[in-house]
Amino acid sequence: MQGTWDNHAAQSDADYPDNSTCRLLDLLGQALRWPDEEFKRRYPELIAQIERDCRQQEEWLESMPSVHARQHLEEHARMLGVMHHTAFCVMQGDIAMGRTATFLLADWIRVHAETMDKPLSDAILQKRLRLRPRSRAADDLIDIR
Repeated sequence: MQGTWDNHAAQSDADYPDNSTCRLLDLLGQALRWPDEEFKRRYPELIAQIERDCRQQEEWLESMPSVHARQHLEEHARMLGVMHHTAFCVMQGDIAMGRTATFLLADWIRVHAETMDKPLSDAILQKRLRLRPRSRAADDLIDIR
């Protein structure tokens, strides 16, 4: 599996979580369609991919000045703790637990993206727009004196 945050350099910081979230949700959807034996065999890979995605997003977060970064990181840690516990259950043969956790993770990611990732991205975008140097020509076009 490839990292879902691999295209970070090609994206603006404001788009970074949104595009990656879609790729991770696609991966979770694929995992839910795996037959039981494949699900059990590949579940550790799925968890490893989620960890890589979180680690890359956390690196991105740490480069941003944000008072919300700590809360954001704590949410990642709680989610990963649940997924690690679930991985143990799957390895013991409880495939249903893994499928339930995967399904619920997709919902968690949607809520997390909307309540944590999007507001942060919007704030970054707004800050960049405020800091963007304005050209004299642009001022002349807007000035209707």
